[in-house]
Amino acid sequence: MRGVLKSALVLGAVMTAGLAIARDYTPQQLNRMIAAGRYPQQGPAQSQSKSMNFGDCKSRVRMIAGSVGGDYPVQTIADSGVMYSVKIWANDGVTLATCSALDRAMTLTMSRYR
Repeated sequence: MRGVLKSALVLGAVMTAGLAIARDYTPQQLNRMIAAGRYPQQGPAQSQSKSMNFGDCKSRVRMIAGSVGGDYPVQTIADSGVMYSVKIWANDGVTLATCSALDRAMTLTMSRYR
């Protein structure tokens, strides 16, 4: 898990460099917005992939989502035998974590709010 979190932090730092205007939301604001179907506007997305066994990937994404899911909105987008995808909203941006059995990879796509 440390490698995944480190990758997410590094990607987040790269994304924030050069972004002068970004929006932050509290967990309460995000929960209300997502529940009402009003999603925060997102800026440009950046992705990073890492080779990983599908089962390990799914376990890591579930662990990460579970660690923030009590506070921030988390939505499972796909859960099948070949793809697992979860969207996680945080105070400064959204992360889409996708596991692909066919590609044997985890892809993290992160976007700051506008």
